[in-house]
Parts: sequence; structure tokens; C-alpha cells
Amino acid sequence: MQFLQQGAWGFVWRYRQFSRPAGVANHDRERLGYVVVKFIEASEYARQSIQNAFSEARAQRMGTGNANVVALYDVVVPADDLVALVMEEIEGGRTLGDELREAHQTGYRFSAMEVITWGEEIANGLQAFHRPTEKRSQRVAHRDVAPENIFLTPEKKVKLGDMGIAMVVSESGLVSPEPAPAAGRVIRMAPEQHFGPGEWGTAVDYWALGLIIFELVTHTPLEHFCAEQVPSMTPSPEYSRAIGEAVRLQARQHPSMHPDLRQLISELVVDDPRVRAGFPRIKEVRQRIEAVRDEPAEAAGEPPSQADIPDSEPSPTNTSSWLTSEELSALRADLESAPARASRAGAFERLVGPGRARRHKREGDA
Repeated sequence: MQFLQQGAWGFVWRYRQFSRPAGVANHDRERLGYVVVKFIEASEYARQSIQNAFSEARAQRMGTGNANVVALYDVVVPADDLVALVMEEIEGGRTLGDELREAHQTGYRFSAMEVITWGEEIANGLQAFHRPTEKRSQRVAHRDVAPENIFLTPEKKVKLGDMGIAMVVSESGLVSPEPAPAAGRVIRMAPEQHFGPGEWGTAVDYWALGLIIFELVTHTPLEHFCAEQVPSMTPSPEYSRAIGEAVRLQARQHPSMHPDLRQLISELVVDDPRVRAGFPRIKEVRQRIEAVRDEPAEAAGEPPSQADIPDSEPSPTNTSSWLTSEELSALRADLESAPARASRAGAFERLVGPGRARRHKREGDA
């Protein structure tokens, strides 16, 4: 086993998974590779974090099976102060943020095809949460689409992860009038995301995706760009609009940006969520760029300026919360019946058993 990271919410381990032949003693079991286990802690004064952990698991499971989403395999409650999410391991653990920082340091420029391929894969992953299915009518907004939450396989394929602040939205794409606080990384929040209940929906994820495409094209992390181009302001809709305006202006003036990517950024990073581009438009742009990828050097045309669009005033609608009262009651009963453990010491052993943990420790040391 291997310790990976620790945060305010808990800690992450990586460990080897084995097959389990039933009824066979002392059998050499087949190794199935590694999984990642995310432990989320909760004290007796912070039971909300337990509900948040199950909310994250429920959202992540919705995307399991999508080629561009990190798969969730299991949820385990090894103790009354812990919830463990057993997830797919992305070999290498590299993120799009790592790629972007490296490009910024070395001066490497991503091709238009690289950028739009990643953009389409991210959008395809979002479809697992945004689009209702026959078995599920709910839509979910990720709310934290950022390079650090986009993992890359060794083949550079996208895997969207970290659904920690995801939220159910209504059929109209807007959050319920129940408590829906602004959440996310301030510089990546769409203008409407700063407002209260009933004011935003899944379109916030496409604003954030537009910012990522801009970062990849300019090979500049958004934090660096904002520090240089956007006046420091209190987090507010005006601050997000200022970021959007600076991004659109820089896209228009960029000397070597592919014209289709320039136009796509202007359609994603737009204040009005009602006209913000989505998956179909991104897919269309990818097809256009792929069709003409052997054309001469990318020209920097000046796209037509976009007319000002009035702010949206959507009507709040009702929707269900993450956990029903019955689910919450069952969860509390499960937690009360679990053995009480006061600290996280031995959490891995509690999950997999002491004998198995010792074996993994020996293998890791070897």
C-alpha cells in the first residue's frame, strides 16, 4: 500500500487489489491491479461531512461506466468516523493541471487538435451528470471543473473526478430553492454561480470548461492570467464577469489562436447561461478542426463581436435533495451500529483487515 495525500477532508491510500476465490484456502490469488481509497473523516460534531461523503459517492457512481469519468467501485463504512470510497486508479496520477504547468514552464504549445480533443472528452464526461437517462431523471452540476480535477491516463485520455461539491439540479437545469450556497474555485465560477438558490444550473460547468480551453491555448494557468490581467475584487458576479471579459479580449487578440477555438471560447465564457455553448457545439468544433488539421499555419482572424445579452432571471424550481429522509435514517443507523473508533489510526487495517494490510505493507516495502 502507499500513502498518496492528506487534506482537510481526510486522506488517500493506494493499494493492490486481489481476486477472492470462494472456498479456497491458502490459494495464490490473482492480482487485479491497484485501486485508490479515499477516506473521509467525520467527528461527532461534523456529521454533515458523512452525508457529503455519500453525496460525492452517489454523484461519482452516476458517471461510472463513462469512458471519461473516474469509476467508483464501492463505498465502505469501516468505522463510525470514516467513509471510504474505493475508486479506479489512474496510473501515474497525472492531471491536466500538471500538463498545463509544465507547458507554462517549458514554453510547449498544445496543438489545436490536442486542446479540442481534451475539451470534447471533458464535455463527454460531464454528459454523464448533466443528461437524464431512462433510469435516472436527475441532473447534476459538477461545480468544480478545474485542471486539478481532470486526470490523464498514460495515453493522455481524460478522466473527470472529484465530485465533492456536486449538486442535484432540476429538470430545467437550475438548482432548487433550497439551500444552494455558492461553492467552487472563485476564479472559475460563472457569474450566476455567485447568486443564491434557483439562479444557476449545469451551464456553470461549461463556463469552467471554456476557461480550461483558454488556458490550454495560451499555455497559461488561469491563476497567472488573472493576477496579471484582472483587478483584484471581492468574489462576486462582477468579478467573474471581469474575468470573462478579460478572457474574451485576450482570445480575440491572441496572435496564433485557431479561429474555431477563439470562437468556441467566446461562446463558452459568456455571461448569459441561456446561450452558453455545450457538448454539441464542442463536438462540432472538434469535427471541424479534425477535418482541416492539415491546413496551413493557423490564422488569427477577428471574430465578430458578441452583442451584450441581458442577465438571466430563471424561476426557481423544486428538486429532491441528495439523500431522502429514509436514506438518511438508514445511514445514521448504519453509523451507530459500526464499531466506534476515535481516530484515523489503523483506518486502512479497519477497511481491509489486519492480515491483508500487513501483506500489502510487506509488498510495498519490497
